[in-house]
Amino acid sequence: MGRFMTTFLLFSYLWITFSAALTLLPTTQPSASSTNMIYSINFKIVNKKFDEDHHNSSSPAFMQLAQEIEHQMNTTCKQIYPSTFVTYKVKSFENGSVVTKSESTFKTGNTPTPEQISTYVFNLPKGSNETNFLNTNLRIAVDSVQIRSKY
Repeated sequence: MGRFMTTFLLFSYLWITFSAALTLLPTTQPSASSTNMIYSINFKIVNKKFDEDHHNSSSPAFMQLAQEIEHQMNTTCKQIYPSTFVTYKVKSFENGSVVTKSESTFKTGNTPTPEQISTYVFNLPKGSNETNFLNTNLRIAVDSVQIRSKY
């Protein structure tokens, strides 16, 4: 019985030690956002009428407008910031002509500032109320462009 008790105690000790070691291991991986800078980008499209379908991200109206904007933003940002730009995504549209809520992601390190994005990507003219949105027929209200760091 002594040998059984010794084996049992040794096994119990090893099990407790192993279990304690497991609880000390990290259970989550670092998120991608910890290595990226995400900007919230909002602006108003003034020459497009808001349609209720723009609320539904699976509707053809939402997808068509989102794809047009995303294509232009992704293409432009890749050209201007080839080493740090990751992606641009339209999150939603809201009423008020068409208010675009979106996010742009950049790798950290030499990340552009909101002012640089405003200047180089949107190319906002001084003293003007509206401007063309990149290479589209969409016109945006200059004073509606808001770019803020999310992280």
